[in-house]
Amino acid sequence: MGNIAGSFNTSTGVMSLTSAGSTATLAQWQTAWKRYRGGQTTPVWLVDIKTLDVEIIPRENSNDSSPVWEGTTVYFLSDRNGPVSLFSYDTGTKQVAQVIANQGFDLKTLSAGPGAVVYEQFGSLHLYDLATHQDHTVPVTIRGDLPYLTPHLAKVPPKEVQHVALSPTGARILAEARGDIFTVPAEKGDTRNLTRTPGSAERDPAWSPDGKSIAYFSDTSGEYQLYVR
Repeated sequence: MGNIAGSFNTSTGVMSLTSAGSTATLAQWQTAWKRYRGGQTTPVWLVDIKTLDVEIIPRENSNDSSPVWEGTTVYFLSDRNGPVSLFSYDTGTKQVAQVIANQGFDLKTLSAGPGAVVYEQFGSLHLYDLATHQDHTVPVTIRGDLPYLTPHLAKVPPKEVQHVALSPTGARILAEARGDIFTVPAEKGDTRNLTRTPGSAERDPAWSPDGKSIAYFSDTSGEYQLYVR
């Protein structure tokens, strides 16, 4: 078998199939371009498991895919009216109808559940209610541990130290590292974090001529501004 996907309706005994060719033994030899209308467009087949009768959902050389059953109606994706959108086929009346008008990105990965179908469009999930005929976006929130975003102590490797400046007295060294401003003793003493602002970035520190103040740039306000302390 080739590039074939399908779904089975247990109440009617009919299977729906999609394939890349006119028979179930053909496969699409290359991925089709958007709005492709060549000889490998994909129909949707309905196969009666008991009689093996085959019915193709009416189309005019469109790319139809992802069929799913809901009662006696087959929902599927098709680019017959432009961007790939959601369509339905009533197996009783033999009528095809466009369910969702789509003028944006293609719809993808259709699936069916109790009373609704779900599809993906540009990375978001959408649920279409078959009773109310309303469509809405499904909010998805992914929460990770993200340990690197929680406050923690971290070593400052030498390669991350920038804009080093010796004080006028030669007693301390001024440096920028990981968005904070530090002073380090030239010989003896402690390392001091002068800014301690994990939510902003301080840059380009410089000593005043008398060594009593330092100037630096910070984006604490949202835009880089000059600070003196």
